Amino acid sequence: MVCYAIVDPSKFTIGYMDLTGRFPRRSSRGNEYILVGYYYDANHIKGIPINNRCGPTITEAWEQLHKTFKLAGAPPDTYALDNEKSKELLNSFNEEKVSFQLVPPYKHRNNKAEGAIKMYKAQFKAYLAGVDLQFPLSKWDLLIPQTNITLNLLQNARDNPKLSVYE
Repeated sequence: MVCYAIVDPSKFTIGYMDLTGRFPRRSSRGNEYILVGYYYDANHIKGIPINNRCGPTITEAWEQLHKTFKLAGAPPDTYALDNEKSKELLNSFNEEKVSFQLVPPYKHRNNKAEGAIKMYKAQFKAYLAGVDLQFPLSKWDLLIPQTNITLNLLQNARDNPKLSVYE
């Protein structure tokens, strides 16, 4: 038996999120990871520095990410995640009336945040390579807001390719 379903992509919007690997040096604010979110419909990428991989920390970062995506118009109503989900994150999804999908293990290509993470890391490494030699590596998380702005200035909006995502 085969079952088919017609899905109208205009009926839902999707966001992706994933963590980068641990940064080699803890920041002076205690950050060790970057949560990268990608809002497909807006073509928006945002990184948020976080201290650890614990549920409440990731939930707080997601709430900040979702708030940013709300400012762009209609926020995603579905998020694709790797297999890391906590009770706090699921509760926050329920409060915001957001659903989620889990990317199958070892199928990273299904999570579009992976491509966004690659772009984000490349941009972030470019900033690190361009700082003064006296720049303290423990301040790496101070470069994240500029990385977010630059990445979104360089990408075209999906709805209007003549505008940048940042616009």
